[in-house]
Amino acid sequence: MVRPFLRREHDPRGCVALRSPRTQKGCDRMARNVVFRSRLLPGVLAFGAFAAFAGLIAGCGALTTTSTATPAPSAATQTAAKTVHVNLSVLNGNWPQFTPTDFTVSKGETVVLTITSFDPGTSTLPANFAKVSGTVGGTEMINGTAVSQITPNLGAHTLTIPALGLNVVVPAVAVGQKSVTVQATFQVTKSGSFVWQCMAPCGTGPSGWSGPMAEKGYMSGTMTVLN
Repeated sequence: MVRPFLRREHDPRGCVALRSPRTQKGCDRMARNVVFRSRLLPGVLAFGAFAAFAGLIAGCGALTTTSTATPAPSAATQTAAKTVHVNLSVLNGNWPQFTPTDFTVSKGETVVLTITSFDPGTSTLPANFAKVSGTVGGTEMINGTAVSQITPNLGAHTLTIPALGLNVVVPAVAVGQKSVTVQATFQVTKSGSFVWQCMAPCGTGPSGWSGPMAEKGYMSGTMTVLN
């Protein structure tokens, strides 16, 4: 059987056009695939270029970015920054009396000592104990006013710790006033037990050193400093 001759023609899509209908359908399908791929290829290439560029940027960022960790404050720094408040009163009874007389702080702390006195009695201070010492700035606050010393004959009491060089001066309550407030700030750099003593002769007897001056729990006490 002799097959009919099929004349071939080239169409604009670059496919060989055959006059056989079945063959022509296959050629049309192949042409559509070619067109689809030609349209898809630019997008694929663009996406690939973008992904490569993003990878390059990420790589550069990983190489150039650095992180600095903030060190935690040391225990010594934390301790030095702590402030503790100690409140004492001087009562005016038969005998003048500090209360409480014993208190505890820790080494490295900043102590804010507040003494509220209700004693109007005066006791002339020795000149060296009329001066404030051992406090921050060498001063104390008396009713809100900073002073470095008082007139000796206006004194009433002191809180003195010779081992630490600390001397806090308490004046007598002024006429017409009910109390006087003294505030002193100092830092504790040593641990141990430190005896404090009032150095104003505010007791009984000819010298003023008897009575409350000689009895524990009145004009003397202990500051315990924990390590």
